[in-house]
Amino acid sequence: MTSLPNISIVMSVYNGADRLREAIESVLSQEGVSLEFIVIDDGSTDGTDVIIGEYARHDTRVKILHPGASSIFLQSRPRLLALRL
Repeated sequence: MTSLPNISIVMSVYNGADRLREAIESVLSQEGVSLEFIVIDDGSTDGTDVIIGEYARHDTRVKILHPGASSIFLQSRPRLLALRL
């Protein structure tokens, strides 16, 4: 039985291939904590999905979500953007 991670980190990305590796490496380099890293590829066309896939194949902490145009995530996006914590 696998234990649940202490922390879930969620990052949305759209055409961010140029800085994506740096961002992923930063998250995965955290020490002293069990984590899962959920990356939401918001329809990128610049190879972002390939980069995320490489990490997900080599590190089980990385999960990829590819929401479709009718997904709840995209429908709630305006509301999510309005939240400022």
